[in-house]
Amino acid sequence: MYFALFIVFGVSGALIVVVGRLCAKGEVTRDYWPGVRTLATLESDAAFRIANAVAGPWIEAAGWVFAATGVAALVLWFADLPYWTLATLTLVSISAGLALVGWGSLRGVRAARDLTAIR
Repeated sequence: MYFALFIVFGVSGALIVVVGRLCAKGEVTRDYWPGVRTLATLESDAAFRIANAVAGPWIEAAGWVFAATGVAALVLWFADLPYWTLATLTLVSISAGLALVGWGSLRGVRAARDLTAIR
């Protein structure tokens, strides 16, 4: 159980970190699979680029939270702590990661709306 969570959170965290960095660098385009996708962000290439540049660091932070949870699951395995400790860690991590991605996406959409309102 612990090792499975280590793998799941570690691998997904690493992938989310990479996606966040790509978004922040502006290397994600509208025809590519990752990124913040709403009506406001898909209105133009510039809006998509600015929204993902704003959301990218928040997405990356969520990835680091998940990766740290994977490492913590491995530590908990060796510490031989009860399962409720792992369950609590998992719920807190998922909540924190979703909150970070949600907040970053909200900020990105607002930036895209501001950009399209100027035009």
